[in-house]
Amino acid sequence: MRKIKKIYEFKNNAVMKITVMLFFIIAFSIPVLAQNDPVLSIDGVNTTFKSGLSLPYWLTEGHSVGLISNVKSVSVLEFTIDSTNLKFSNGVIVTGSQTVPLGKIWKIEALGLGVSGQTTGGFSTSTIPSIFTSPKIFSSAGTFSWIVPPGVTNICVEVWGGGGSGGTSNMNTYMSGGGGGGGYGYQCFSLVSGTSYIITVGGIAGATSVGNLINATGGTNGANGNTSSAAGGVGGISSALFNIAGVNGRSGSTGGNGGNGGNGGSGGTGNPNVCGVGGNGNAPGGGGGGNNQGNCSGGGGHGFGASGQVIIYW
Repeated sequence: MRKIKKIYEFKNNAVMKITVMLFFIIAFSIPVLAQNDPVLSIDGVNTTFKSGLSLPYWLTEGHSVGLISNVKSVSVLEFTIDSTNLKFSNGVIVTGSQTVPLGKIWKIEALGLGVSGQTTGGFSTSTIPSIFTSPKIFSSAGTFSWIVPPGVTNICVEVWGGGGSGGTSNMNTYMSGGGGGGGYGYQCFSLVSGTSYIITVGGIAGATSVGNLINATGGTNGANGNTSSAAGGVGGISSALFNIAGVNGRSGSTGGNGGNGGNGGSGGTGNPNVCGVGGNGNAPGGGGGGNNQGNCSGGGGHGFGASGQVIIYW
């Protein structure tokens, strides 16, 4: 009986020791696993950002963000609201506590953890992150292939159509019209990693697209200055949820300036001088300026429209 009791006591003690050991393992491992999770203060409430969760994160005007733990910086894309359109403003790096300015919208793209080897969850490890390996920019006219990176299931895209060129003139009297600016669009999408997309960047007056997800048309060329009413080109548009049309080019009778690209480059200046050269549009999507080339033999010519552009964020 005493022998059985001792065996029972031994088993009981062993179970208790194992239980205590498990308790200490669990109790001390949970904080270790959690202590590297980045924590931000969103409107005064601590918010933990775990693997891929809640990114990108949107904040409207008046809302605040601050750094609590395991975060060195926050990479933000700032937008303004123009009527019902979302217009990209600039990039913001938050290294303290900040409030979203009036009339602005912030999109938190990445957290700079500043922790060596901390690469899981899609977070950047640099103190000032460059939005992971994004953005990917396509700024030359042409066709390209882009494959969605491993683990990426959400992207945001900006597109600009190409600007139209200014018209030309065969007479000394009449000014040609300026080219229209390319359209602009911005939208976010859910997709499958590893999927390949054809990227088309429009050249002069050309359309820009990312597969069948999003597109922006180019501005049209300005009319030739063969009459007193040579029309400017028409600005491009976009299929995106948030879009800004390119500005129409000016007519020959009003200066022949090229139109600005939607949220993009400025249009070239029209040149009224005989044999003068119209200004080229500025990238992305600016329309070229018209001219008054006439029957000169010493040169002169219209301004060329600028190429469009694609920027992909993830």
